[in-house]
Amino acid sequence: MVSLEREARDGDPVIALCGDKVYARRVAMDQRDPSRITLIADRSGTERVPPALILPRAKTRLLPIVGILYEQVSVLGQEEACLVDSSPIWERGLIAARIVDDSAYPIIREDDLVLLERMEDVTTEVLERLEDRIVAVVALSGSESFGFLKRMGAALQPGVRILEKIGLMGSSVCVRVGAGEEGQDSGTLMLDRLWRVHGVIRSEILSR
Repeated sequence: MVSLEREARDGDPVIALCGDKVYARRVAMDQRDPSRITLIADRSGTERVPPALILPRAKTRLLPIVGILYEQVSVLGQEEACLVDSSPIWERGLIAARIVDDSAYPIIREDDLVLLERMEDVTTEVLERLEDRIVAVVALSGSESFGFLKRMGAALQPGVRILEKIGLMGSSVCVRVGAGEEGQDSGTLMLDRLWRVHGVIRSEILSR
């Protein structure tokens, strides 16, 4: 989701239009040469990112990204982004939650809003469908509860799942699902509530 009204600033995530090319990057303004800009890719735990690209400022339209929806949609073309008319995500019953730390940086940042769908029946089939998806969970350890924003990982053993970190600052954790005998480790967190994350709204752009 992009803004057609706000002006992109140094460091903003943007959709950049230059000629017939479309890029989804973070913009870096060249203070020494205002006639050009640099598009860079965020690091997110992997070095498999496109190289930095320098473009002429006068021939490039920058649209600040104000939100990202996570859906599985097949698109045609070789560009980094393409225009769509709508998203089926808006038809779901979603709630919004504000992030209070930077553990998922730079994918999701402190003060961003995440769009959540509650998973009422946390079955094995549901967990398998959520593998590799970003989720929000509440997990219990005795009388204490902890909230996490992670990527659903594979089952380590029956009844135990790994929640993988999605940013540069967090860490992965293990959670126990259900009350079965297997995986009864007192040091393992117990899954209490689960939401699927369908998107993020960027507070850094909307607050301006």
